[in-house]
Amino acid sequence: MATIFALLLCFSALSLVTAQQIQTNITLGSALPPTTNPTSWLSPSGRFACRFYPEGSGFAVGICLANNQSQHDNCVGMTLQSASSASLLDSGNFVLYNTNSHILWQSFDYPTDTVLVGQSLKVNNFLISSTSITNHSAGGFVMVMFRNGNVMNLPIIRMDTIHDIYWTSNTSDQGYNVSLKDDGRIYLLNSTGFSIKNLTSSGYPRNPSVVYHVTLDVDGIFRLYSHDFSSNSSTTPTVLRVPFRDGCRVNGLCGLNSYCPHGHQC
Repeated sequence: MATIFALLLCFSALSLVTAQQIQTNITLGSALPPTTNPTSWLSPSGRFACRFYPEGSGFAVGICLANNQSQHDNCVGMTLQSASSASLLDSGNFVLYNTNSHILWQSFDYPTDTVLVGQSLKVNNFLISSTSITNHSAGGFVMVMFRNGNVMNLPIIRMDTIHDIYWTSNTSDQGYNVSLKDDGRIYLLNSTGFSIKNLTSSGYPRNPSVVYHVTLDVDGIFRLYSHDFSSNSSTTPTVLRVPFRDGCRVNGLCGLNSYCPHGHQC
């Protein structure tokens, strides 16, 4: 029998705050049932959804673009003091507030394989690729933000030597947070907020109908995507930037003693 998970938010009281502070679209006692045709908690614009989705023999819960089934941020594991309200913001951030409207917990602090606009990959935090497009359990690759300011991509199964690193930002002792700006750039900030390196070489113009995100994909390569929500656009994401296109660079992608399609040893 499939394992069933339930997610229930119990609020001690509903605080009255302005719409600018909280978009309170989740009422007291609201619950999401895990079903094959799940209901969702939506952000005010309807672009982001918090929902259950089939995973293996059971269900998992996460935040995704409403027209896309890919997982972005995990919204489970909330062991907190009593919350008074919650909201799924148009940034894709799921937030719990106390009675003073202070944030108790937010999904932006717990990225999985994706960084959204306004979200940061903090020191000693990491992204983990999914096992496959349809299986969002931890896959074979990790992107780590080290304390010395370097961002590195490595295979999870072989993280013991520097030879396992297949991509690095080469910014040791220069920065501490990697962040995706709302103009569609990925760049590193140091502790004073100064941009020390632009990882995407150029940005994209701000467009209210476009959502950007960076995902460490199942093949170990991180890509900058855009989703256009304008009425005449396709829901298919567009790849805007990729640090390299040669999959043979990704250590561990092909398996032990295997060869890439182009004949290069992995």
